[in-house]
Amino acid sequence: MQQTLRIVIAQLNLHVGDIHKNLQKHIEAAEKARDQLHADLIIFPELSLTGYPPEDLLLRHSFITACTDALHEFANKVHGIHCLIGHPQTSPHHLYVEHHLYNSCSVVYNGKIVGTYSKLHLPNYGVFDERRYFDAKDEPYVINIKGLPVGVVICEDVWAPGPLEKTIAAGARLVVIPNASPFTANKHEQRVETLKKQALQNNVPLVYVNNIGGQDELVFDGGSMVMQANGKASHFSGFFNEA
Repeated sequence: MQQTLRIVIAQLNLHVGDIHKNLQKHIEAAEKARDQLHADLIIFPELSLTGYPPEDLLLRHSFITACTDALHEFANKVHGIHCLIGHPQTSPHHLYVEHHLYNSCSVVYNGKIVGTYSKLHLPNYGVFDERRYFDAKDEPYVINIKGLPVGVVICEDVWAPGPLEKTIAAGARLVVIPNASPFTANKHEQRVETLKKQALQNNVPLVYVNNIGGQDELVFDGGSMVMQANGKASHFSGFFNEA
């Protein structure tokens, strides 16, 4: 008998720097997805614990520590559903070398962080300056949930060649994409065309998750959706509202 994987998109208004409030929104959304929507997996946006863009907050050791503590607190409090959460992650390159920092997302399930993906393509143009803070990591990540191999890439990774192809080569039959994609004129149409092209070229369905809200001069419009492997968009979450 074919199994069904039920996925919830968490299109939320997350506030830069307010880790405690963002954590509470994660917990509430995950519990609702599990208890009311009977989901197997909930996907949060890019850097969802910190809000986007956290910028120079990332240079504070105490801020990174607070993010890590929040991720573990979430893991301890929410069981019974796979949760993909965006957060900065430190990783020592060598015992005597300064730690690296990655733009990452982790799958949390039943009290454990079961796997992590770190962004490869770091945008550094226009309003983006991710290379100032993050290191890139070229390692695909695929997790098996209810028998389905689910791959993960983050935002800019789906706009560039490489990450999606490597994720599918690693066995993914569905790819989820956490984003923090600001609104500009015609941006939604560009997203749809990019996702359609990638889905058709790789014959894989894509789940695109974006945030909403205003952060200084940036406005995030949401527009989360599913792009089916046949290039047809579906399951729209709408714009400028939590969903």
